[in-house]
Amino acid sequence: MEKEIAGFVEYYNNERYHEALNNMKSADVYAGRAAEIQEDRSGTKKETFRQRRIYNMGMEFVRW
Repeated sequence: MEKEIAGFVEYYNNERYHEALNNMKSADVYAGRAAEIQEDRSGTKKETFRQRRIYNMGMEFVRW
């Protein structure tokens, strides 16, 4: 039973994304990586919107 609980705690802290933590893992927030992760996500979001705009305008996928 202790092995199962330890496995769950490992999963909960290091693999599971928590909505209350802005969809980050507990270990990332605890280690102070939240700002870095949010910044990376922001860049990914901007690039996704750029690619959608190009696609929706009828243009081929272009990487600038």
